[in-house]
Amino acid sequence: MLEKRVTLRQLCPGMYVSRLDRPWLGTPFSLQGFQIRVGSDIAELRKHCKYVFIDVERGLDAKPEKLDIPPPTLRTKPDPVEAQVELPKARQSAEQVSSELARIFDGAKSGGRAIQTAQLREGITGLVDSVLRSTDAALLLARLKRKDNYTYTHALSCSLLAVALGKQLMLEKAELQKLALAASLFDIGKTHVPDELLVKSGPMTAAELSLLRRHVEFGLKVLKEMRDIDEGTINAVRYHHERHDGSGYPEGRMGRDIPLFARIVGLVDAYDAMTSTRVYRSAMSHESAIRELYELRDRHFQPELIEHLIQCLGTYPAGTLVELTTGEVAIVVEQNLVRRLRPKVMVVLDADKRPLDHFPQIDLLSESVSDHGAPVAIASTLAPGSYGVDASEYFI
Repeated sequence: MLEKRVTLRQLCPGMYVSRLDRPWLGTPFSLQGFQIRVGSDIAELRKHCKYVFIDVERGLDAKPEKLDIPPPTLRTKPDPVEAQVELPKARQSAEQVSSELARIFDGAKSGGRAIQTAQLREGITGLVDSVLRSTDAALLLARLKRKDNYTYTHALSCSLLAVALGKQLMLEKAELQKLALAASLFDIGKTHVPDELLVKSGPMTAAELSLLRRHVEFGLKVLKEMRDIDEGTINAVRYHHERHDGSGYPEGRMGRDIPLFARIVGLVDAYDAMTSTRVYRSAMSHESAIRELYELRDRHFQPELIEHLIQCLGTYPAGTLVELTTGEVAIVVEQNLVRRLRPKVMVVLDADKRPLDHFPQIDLLSESVSDHGAPVAIASTLAPGSYGVDASEYFI
């Protein structure tokens, strides 16, 4: 037997259903499996199941499911505003969002009166406008990991990353605002999970893992107490831990049965967590995180969505710490959409890894040779914090 798990949308006459997502007992189907012969068989399955398993040796195989994301294409039109020009405005909106998230998360943790989101929405409107003017400014802010509460900074970073990815997907501005709200509140249920569990470094017991997973349930309860929370935000909270192959929770949804916002939030959540320093783990470099996510394509995450994320972030996203071929250490401040390997960088350490007292910028597209005639290019990416460099000190 060669089984394959499929969504109900993929079913067609000629397939052999070998297993259900629930016990056969209590359903009108055969305990030994059955061949789908007519459309009414599929309609009946839809009444009882969310997915099924088919035996491709005894019936037809399933065709790949068509998903609601177009193939990625390179973005060749430059943003209307340079990153460093937009950065002050982006930072102002980000500060408002961060402050409101701190208030909302603290309010959710303590309980009490209904939480208002008007000020958060105002900050998100400014944040989306800023991303539309300059993706690099948003990516720069998303990668500047501040040293205050991880929960707030993670929520803000995920919101910025989600909007940047949504822009790459060419979502409308109104949709980007909804997506930003969803990406800022998706983990609010963790305010009802013990802090010691959130920072535990060792393996969790079954009971601990069960409690941690209940943050989805807790988050939905918090959202119900808020005003004017749209269905997209609710579904992002409910399904952000579902996975493309059905291995996630709480419902084991797969493919297009996972709402788009939840797919986006789940992906940027994973990326930002990988590239953040936690009490129990050092941050990954961008290159390592992308490599790991790429290996999870078609399993945890939709392949097309990962391709779009890669194109959105580029080879060297703004805020990435890099070592140059000269031995100097620099921070990427702006991508080059024509030649992704030659962005604009700001040098912060000399070849001996000593801090500079001024920070020259180099456009690697036009300045490919140093003052001494040596070739200048990026030799490698560095993990955040390498050589003691905290990128946020240079921009915040």
